[in-house]
Amino acid sequence: MSRTWNTADRDRVTAPDDQYSFATRTSASPTNPHDTLSFTDIDTAGLAFKPSSGAVPPSTLPDMLMLSKLNHILSRVLDLPDLHSAVLLTVTGELVSYASYPGRPKDEIRVVTGLATEIWQETMEQGYGMVESEKFGRIVVLPIDDDSAQVNGEDEDEGSSERQPLMLLALNATDAVEWDELQEKGSVVAAHLAKPLSRFRDYLKVKPAPPTPSALSPTPARSNH
Repeated sequence: MSRTWNTADRDRVTAPDDQYSFATRTSASPTNPHDTLSFTDIDTAGLAFKPSSGAVPPSTLPDMLMLSKLNHILSRVLDLPDLHSAVLLTVTGELVSYASYPGRPKDEIRVVTGLATEIWQETMEQGYGMVESEKFGRIVVLPIDDDSAQVNGEDEDEGSSERQPLMLLALNATDAVEWDELQEKGSVVAAHLAKPLSRFRDYLKVKPAPPTPSALSPTPARSNH
């Protein structure tokens, strides 16, 4: 189910300041709308690498991503002028990278990132989110996750209901693009990115909120004298 915002498109909703300083923009040329979206000719083996040893702080994550390949993959899904933007973001709402038409202000991408984060929080149980904005058009949000990790028991410490995706993918288009088409194309991109990005699960995992002091040290029962 999609949502429609009839307000001023939540102009005040913006993504948090970039946690990573490597958000980039790529323009793309229009593609044949009858072409089948395919990424079989793109090598993702070098999209990312995992350090051989030692804990790596999140601040070094940009150094582990091959941004040129990442941008190339995002730009391949675009079909200008209708399907015009693809945004990669973390579950917590940090903008990672995006591809869009030439000249689109980055502030608009930040707003789309904020909307995508909010709609995902509201619809994550159904596995995807959709929203229609008066200003920004249609936005579909899809999780990027490697299902084989669950099959192989790599995330046994996480309950299925608490498991978070690696990242999120948001596609932004005009109402000329059908919802089913947006979801289908987004699913192809998400599946293509899932395996290489799965190496960063430990760095991208959302930590649960710490328990409150009262939960750690419950107030002792009073004795009546």
